[in-house]
Amino acid sequence: MPCKLQGQGFNSAFTTPAVVIAPEIGAKAQVASVTCSYNEEAKTKVLEPYNKTVADINANANAAAVNHGLLGALVGSIAAGVQTSRRDPSKDIYAYHSSSVVFADN
Repeated sequence: MPCKLQGQGFNSAFTTPAVVIAPEIGAKAQVASVTCSYNEEAKTKVLEPYNKTVADINANANAAAVNHGLLGALVGSIAAGVQTSRRDPSKDIYAYHSSSVVFADN
């Protein structure tokens, strides 16, 4: 189905299924939207940007907790805090979560 990804300063038309890569503009990433059409009906989904760098740091800390219990959680949390505070925020990568637009067959 035909779709369009739109955000401040960019847009991309594509046909699903597809993997669409938005431009990397760092902390300036704005809310974007994807609109798809099917059987003369259009649906739009809003996409909020998130700081993927910080999310990855936190995910690694959570994995340590799962794999190594309470001690892993403590060490992972401390390491994540140190890594988060020592990183250069100007180099953070921002992204949009994977998304689906679903149409119900009537």
